[in-house]
Amino acid sequence: MTRIVDRKLIVSLGFASALVILSAIGWLSYKEMTSMVVSETWERHAHTEILELVDLLSKLREVETMARGFVITGDEKYLEPYKAALSEIERKLELLHTMERVSPLQQKSMADIVPLIGEKLAMVEKTIHFRRTKGFQTANQAMMPDRGEWLMDEISRLVAKSQNDGLRLLREQEIEDMADTRKAIRLLLAGTILSLALLCMVFILHRREIDRGIKSGEELREHRDHLEFLIQERTAQLVQAKLEAEVANHTKSEFLENMSHEMRNPLSGVMGVIDLLLTNSRTEEDRHYLEMAMMSACSLKRLVNDIIDFSRISTGNISFVMEPFDLRHCVRTVTDAFAASSERKGLRFLLEIDEGVPVQVVGDEGRLRQVLENLLSNAVKFTDSGEIGLSVQPSDDPDQTERDVLLFVVRDTGTGIPAEYMESLFKMFTQADTTSKKRFGGVGLGLALVKQIVENMGGKIRGESRYGSGSRFSFAIPFGRPAP
Repeated sequence: MTRIVDRKLIVSLGFASALVILSAIGWLSYKEMTSMVVSETWERHAHTEILELVDLLSKLREVETMARGFVITGDEKYLEPYKAALSEIERKLELLHTMERVSPLQQKSMADIVPLIGEKLAMVEKTIHFRRTKGFQTANQAMMPDRGEWLMDEISRLVAKSQNDGLRLLREQEIEDMADTRKAIRLLLAGTILSLALLCMVFILHRREIDRGIKSGEELREHRDHLEFLIQERTAQLVQAKLEAEVANHTKSEFLENMSHEMRNPLSGVMGVIDLLLTNSRTEEDRHYLEMAMMSACSLKRLVNDIIDFSRISTGNISFVMEPFDLRHCVRTVTDAFAASSERKGLRFLLEIDEGVPVQVVGDEGRLRQVLENLLSNAVKFTDSGEIGLSVQPSDDPDQTERDVLLFVVRDTGTGIPAEYMESLFKMFTQADTTSKKRFGGVGLGLALVKQIVENMGGKIRGESRYGSGSRFSFAIPFGRPAP
């Protein structure tokens, strides 16, 4: 493990060193390029300044020549080129003054040249003025040939000296630039060689690590293949176990259905006998006991019917009869029985059917009755005071444009359901708590069966409740439309 860590450390240090060297090379290259740009700028300005000085001297001579021609001839045509040359001299002086900021080495030369040029131009301007106002003799005397020639010679000497100084500085700068360039090339070459050496070393070490990783990967692949084989084998076992469990569950469901049928037949006979005894009972005590027996038998029969239906749903053998029926009549006949039992408990029963609910629909009337009876039975059972309500109204469903989707809502003001039991409300053999089972009876099949029936009819059911404030169950079912 320590050797692996050491190798990784060496590889990391090699990469880091190569990166540092390459960064240093890049920085040096940047500095060299910056220095070359500055040097090139300075050289360009120096060349320009030399050329401008030479051109300035030429324009000054042109000014002197044009002024002398005007003094001799008095012809104004000499003043046009004179003015043009004078304007060009002013422009070049301003340009040279600006360039002094970039090339301060020429400042001293310009400081000596500019006053002499000013004096020369003032002398020429004075001569032109005298020629215009006082004539040739006065103008000729004002030209002061000795002083004028000395000024031109001195300006020429200073320009030549500035030109020589500039050329000398340019040569020195070129020699310095070449030395810096050779130095930078040597540094770049040395850094590049060192970086390549480090990268080669790192590549070799990294390649060894890759080879070791490939070997480890092959071992991991073999181990993975073995695990996949074990998983496939275990999956096959689980699939087989699932099939066996499904067969066992199917067999159990068929057994429950058959046994429930067998239990329902004698139970129907028992209920018939109890009904006959109720008809012929002579005392109130006998009637009371017989009514208790009939209630127990009815509960047992309802439980048997629920078990049969749930077994059929589990095995896929449940059938739905789709035929036209009177929806309003179906709802009213279901609620009539529960309205009577609600009244016996002192509860109000409210039925609301929206005007938009169609009279005739196509569906399974028996299954709809079964769902409503289950929900209303629970509402009556778990409500001690207040009211129970059933409402039916149209519901919008963009996916069912060719069918009538109706929303049924059963609500009560009963005990309600604790929040922790809401998630398991529609599961098999589940009740809100054990106390309700002891108090009200039942095995928890009703809501699970209701959910299965509603979903098999293409609908959805939802339960809402607040403990101590009642419950609300709503489901929407799409019904067909009768043929016109």
